[in-house]
Amino acid sequence: MKISQKMKNLKYLLRYELFSLGNIIPLNLYVDCDEVKNTISRYKDHFQTYNPRKKGYNRYGLSITSRDGGFSGVPDLDSLYEYNQEQGTHYDEPDFREKTPFFHSCHSLKSALKPFYNFMGRSHILKLDKGGFFPPHRDLSNTSFRLFISFSNIELYSFILDEKKILLQSHRVYCINTYLSHSLFSFENNNFFAVFNIDLDPSALAEVFNYLSEK
Repeated sequence: MKISQKMKNLKYLLRYELFSLGNIIPLNLYVDCDEVKNTISRYKDHFQTYNPRKKGYNRYGLSITSRDGGFSGVPDLDSLYEYNQEQGTHYDEPDFREKTPFFHSCHSLKSALKPFYNFMGRSHILKLDKGGFFPPHRDLSNTSFRLFISFSNIELYSFILDEKKILLQSHRVYCINTYLSHSLFSFENNNFFAVFNIDLDPSALAEVFNYLSEK
């Protein structure tokens, strides 16, 4: 997906407006962690290795959206940068919009993300086992911002953003500035998280403002 310089400039302005609210923005949107985990257990056989080039990272993905609504993980659970370099393609976060059966089956998640339903790009459940990690990196998408949900107790993992450990309520939706350096480390098996790439669109930003928390 290629966008014009004019559109890029608009999206830079939208991102600046969004993160003027802060780098970790709690929203008044919540999920039922037990219901989500029960749904995950029904789809456990559809997890794929997240970025298969990185051996030993102990991390797996379950597609919430994909190119065709399926669970192959190709290329939505890969590094889009590396995949595009190898295949000569131009995939970006908004190219993965078809919701999978997992999303349609998970009523709590579907309800919480209803305000962003029409703005969802590449999104997935992450599963990290003991020792699983994402090393420090930045997500430099020109098209999207990220919503994040943890389904795990904060004692079981460490999420570092801009060299600071952040503490997330395990049932809440957050908007997080992943343009900043961030990393994730798991201390136990079966730590689950959800990552949603949401279009940098004025209407999507309006929904963030609609659900802002005072805390």
